[in-house]
Amino acid sequence: MNSKERVLLALKHQEPDYVPLFEAWIESEIMEQFNGDPYSTRIRLGMDCLPLGNHPSNTNAYKNGIDEWGRIFKDGQYSGGLLKTFRDLEQYTAPLSHAADWFPAKEVRKIRDQYQEEYALFYAWHDCSLGLSYLSMGMENFFLACYNEIELVKAVIDRSTLWTIALVEEAVNNEVDFIVLGDDAADNSRPMISPQMFQELILPEYKKIVKNCSVPIIWHSDGNIESLLPFIIDAGFSGVHSLESKAGIN
Repeated sequence: MNSKERVLLALKHQEPDYVPLFEAWIESEIMEQFNGDPYSTRIRLGMDCLPLGNHPSNTNAYKNGIDEWGRIFKDGQYSGGLLKTFRDLEQYTAPLSHAADWFPAKEVRKIRDQYQEEYALFYAWHDCSLGLSYLSMGMENFFLACYNEIELVKAVIDRSTLWTIALVEEAVNNEVDFIVLGDDAADNSRPMISPQMFQELILPEYKKIVKNCSVPIIWHSDGNIESLLPFIIDAGFSGVHSLESKAGIN
């Protein structure tokens, strides 16, 4: 059984020869010890899954400046959100065709040709229906708006979902075996919004994403997500990452 077969069997909730290993993101300092290559690094670390797709040069996301969705980054770190009004929403909505920029044809073809037969290829995107929304608006502003500007919040969440679906569809078109969607929804003690609000605002969006995807999706969130897990199951996700022990999730 090779790595790809092992991963696909696990994603079907069947038992492979051993638990496949996976890492969505690896710090550059670690990769530098393996010549800075995300593929040889993962292979030498015994991983069964390799990434496909990357942040293009024409985005400021996780770099410096204001990105397409109104998020502010400094030295690669998030530092705030600009989206406060419906007019801002019009300004900070990327065209869905922009999703293709995450999958440059020449690079994708090279990776598939080299690794597709033996390893499971995945695409990982952090911040979708919930996370992209609260980071675009700024966290304090978003959570206050959940009570005093709910129509704006719903519109921002809808924008974030449509973008996520565009990315997911592009990833599937480029022959990934599975997708990881990061959407941090909790801190170490509780969800960022109540389970009732999560069910109302986010669960329907997750169902849209899963419905528009023909490969398994693993949902990622840090924190104490226990009260949200029934919704994640209901949405149709194939797996959950990560189970943060410091948040009491064992």
